[in-house]
Amino acid sequence: MRRYATPLFAFAMLAGALTASVLPEGAAIAQSEGKERRGQDAGNNQRAQALRSQPTRRQSERRDQESARAELRAGRQLESREIERRVVPQMRGHEYIGFEFDGAAQVYRLKFMDEGRMVWVDVDAQTARVIRVRR
Repeated sequence: MRRYATPLFAFAMLAGALTASVLPEGAAIAQSEGKERRGQDAGNNQRAQALRSQPTRRQSERRDQESARAELRAGRQLESREIERRVVPQMRGHEYIGFEFDGAAQVYRLKFMDEGRMVWVDVDAQTARVIRVRR
């Protein structure tokens, strides 16, 4: 018996063999037409490869975090706790959820809940000045 890397791969191989042996002639033609359509999707494959070459969300977040630490050490921005200490009291009646940091824009985005709706508050990382409030 042949061993495969994963049970799912083995199942796919078995399903393909069974399908090929059970399908009527017309279905074989439909399968070959499907292969032609796949050839037409070469442009989609190129777009997919381009997307894969872009940084993932996790990589982007890691860079933002590293950028925040570097700016903090250099004294060019405030700590997240200091930002929270200044901004959260201004948002009376809102439940504070947490924050995100955008290293490129040097902005903290604080998230609040207000009557079941999310409220985003963008805050300058250097001055703790509220830039924008979005509901």
